[in-house]
Amino acid sequence: MRQAKEPVRKNQTNAIRKRGRLRAVPTAKRRRTPLRAGLLCALCLLLCGCGKDVEAQVKAAQDRLNEAERLCFTAAVTADLGTERFSCTLEVGSSETETTITVIEPEALSGVRARWTEDGAALEYEDLALSLGTILNGTTGPVEAMPMLCAILRGGHIIHAWTERDGETALLAADYYQTDEQTWTVWFDANTLAPVHAALRESGRTTVSCEIGNRE
Repeated sequence: MRQAKEPVRKNQTNAIRKRGRLRAVPTAKRRRTPLRAGLLCALCLLLCGCGKDVEAQVKAAQDRLNEAERLCFTAAVTADLGTERFSCTLEVGSSETETTITVIEPEALSGVRARWTEDGAALEYEDLALSLGTILNGTTGPVEAMPMLCAILRGGHIIHAWTERDGETALLAADYYQTDEQTWTVWFDANTLAPVHAALRESGRTTVSCEIGNRE
């Protein structure tokens, strides 16, 4: 008694015996129906729209900061200077023409101040200020990074924007172009549009990161 032939399953290759040899016959490809194609197109448009919407919100945050006559905030900074890691708390004040950075902590450096203007940098207690790493082995230090960050907050060039969550807090995040070797990432509170965290990457390595607080 012959056994019944096993039905060919979908998405499997059929095998046909011909003149003693097996020949593989691929099954027909699934056709993309108009409804399926339409759903894929709608999904792509939705994803693209979300990215643009986040970027628009980040730009709105930038516009708000740019409208202020002066940005004032504290920055709890951690810097990787290559040969050592350095942490400090800085008080930052910035207008369109001048940025002032004053060290709050560590206590031994409290009161050290650096000022950047269109004409260049003027440092008070110069030796101590330089010890913060204005430039050390080609790496940007925390003091020098703050004027760069202020410029980015006011109107940096956005490369990419997205959303994140930090616990129950919704965040907007964006990468900004600084130079070919330097990129900033800034996180904003999605509800208040205030900047809360920033990080500078140089040649693929995070060299400066800071928590932003006491914003005015």
